[in-house]
Amino acid sequence: MVLVSLPMVATGQAESQPETAGTIQKIVDLAIQRSPILKLQQSYIGEIEALPQPGEGFIDFKELQAQLADPEGIYLGLPQVVQLENIREMRVKRGETLTEAQITYENLKKSLISQLLGKIISITRLKNRYQGQIQLKSFLDERKASLEKQVKAGVEEPSTLFDLVERIINLSVDIENVAEELNTVRLETALNFGGEWSAEMLNLFNELY
Repeated sequence: MVLVSLPMVATGQAESQPETAGTIQKIVDLAIQRSPILKLQQSYIGEIEALPQPGEGFIDFKELQAQLADPEGIYLGLPQVVQLENIREMRVKRGETLTEAQITYENLKKSLISQLLGKIISITRLKNRYQGQIQLKSFLDERKASLEKQVKAGVEEPSTLFDLVERIINLSVDIENVAEELNTVRLETALNFGGEWSAEMLNLFNELY
């Protein structure tokens, strides 16, 4: 499991934050496990690691190195010295290739996590915006009920009520648009990062939002 710095999600309850962080962590882990690019790179690393060390099974590389380093040891002829050096270079190159492949994997993973967290932050902001609009509409509906009584009593002008009703209508449209955008981004993210397991990732998003 890769631990990541998680965006704060406004849930309204501080005690739910650990559970929220745990769900986001599951989303990140799922994306890493199911990423075809990361799987391909892991396979490449596995192929390199599975290759035998150059010279393995033919010569005792460590023994020859020890003999070469010991001035009183058994004399090595030029062909053996050249062979030993070639094997040493091939082993160094193999190690460098493996290290580069592992670095590439880590960079790909970091990029994946960064992109995914960016989407999670966007979804979180949309959800917070949606919740804020719902709360505002609730307040305006209460205000409308009060204003209707005041208009009937002649305390307020009808135009004031009309303006408020228009604002509520426009806000309702905005709420529907944000809800649609939220669902679209959530589904798009699950499909892009979950692959064949997009339904599982979408369920995790539903736990959050």
